[in-house]
Amino acid sequence: MKWAFNDKQKSWLQAGVVVLVTTLISLLLTTFIFTDFLSLEMFAPMDKKMDFQLSDIYNSVDYSRPVKPLSRDVMVVNIDSCDRNGSLETLMTVARCKPKAIGLDVMFPIPKEPTDNSYLKETISRVPCLVFATGVKYDEQTNVYTRDTLSFCEGDADFKPHRIGYINLDISHTWAVVRSFVPMVRLANGDTLCNMAYELAKMADPERAQALLDRGNTAEIIDYTSYEIEVVDAGQLTNPMVQEQIRDKVVMIGSMTDVKDTYLTPLHEPQAGVMIHAYIVQTILGGSYIRESSAWLNWFIAIVLCMTFITLLWIARKRMSYIGNLLIRISQFAIMFGLVWLGCYIYSGWHIYTDFSPAIWMLGLGAIAFDVTFALYGIIQNSIKAIRKIHIKK
Repeated sequence: MKWAFNDKQKSWLQAGVVVLVTTLISLLLTTFIFTDFLSLEMFAPMDKKMDFQLSDIYNSVDYSRPVKPLSRDVMVVNIDSCDRNGSLETLMTVARCKPKAIGLDVMFPIPKEPTDNSYLKETISRVPCLVFATGVKYDEQTNVYTRDTLSFCEGDADFKPHRIGYINLDISHTWAVVRSFVPMVRLANGDTLCNMAYELAKMADPERAQALLDRGNTAEIIDYTSYEIEVVDAGQLTNPMVQEQIRDKVVMIGSMTDVKDTYLTPLHEPQAGVMIHAYIVQTILGGSYIRESSAWLNWFIAIVLCMTFITLLWIARKRMSYIGNLLIRISQFAIMFGLVWLGCYIYSGWHIYTDFSPAIWMLGLGAIAFDVTFALYGIIQNSIKAIRKIHIKK
């Protein structure tokens, strides 16, 4: 049976083949980039060059809102001006203000010389609502967590605080951007050790903490943008208004300027570890979890947009003038910018992270792939015509 197509059908068939081949090439190139390079890494700031995601733009835009509500659940006490004993005195002052829970984001190392730590032990034991800091180590080869034996908490067998929680913010990476947290880890000996923020949330509101576990996720994205976290200096604790603000809140105590405890975040600038813990507590108590769109939906959107754009390129190349082609090219960048804007809007309005980076890559690479495919199509078409002329002459 011989198939016969009229000119219009041939044109549509040719267009379909070019669109499908171009989309496939764009998909393969995008997949290669996502496999061997990080998403949109080349457009990242220098300090995030090896760890950048499109959600970082969403966070930065949402964080720059001029007005954000002040957290009613969490606040931070800055102890940059305090020495060791001053930090413990600050802890006792905060405890007298009757907060729901206190997180002491301070690692007391084992002293090189034997010293009397009775004041530290006595102070810690007198604050039952305190979560004391400890650390964990992660072995990437064995995928095992162990306690950090350099912590004072681990080095003194007689020291047993009421509650402990690990404060590592990068337990599986050495210098990654801190976007998420792990509520608890299982140690090599089978014990479970909770994150300090989760332990604090469990003390302040057990139902909210249980709601986190009921989600069934190993890790959760930190909500950095919904609330403003109030920070007060340790010297301000004598103010009755500040003392009243502390009542019935979760209070994080720590340094705001310690370089060793500063981390890259999705926001405009690095954040102190104590602030990140406060954001995690707020995420749990506020229930402001970030949902992520499924990977298949992200790629489906990318493929549909790419095919639509390639179809428009085909029509422009066949039927439009040079101005029309220019407008199509301009629309390419407009669509890419629009996807970033749409992602920011969805993130800010509904706390949904939609990863449009596959779509942005496919749109960008689609134009290049189309030029190559169209050129190959022209070469094949001219070759067929030449072969037909040779047969006719014969």
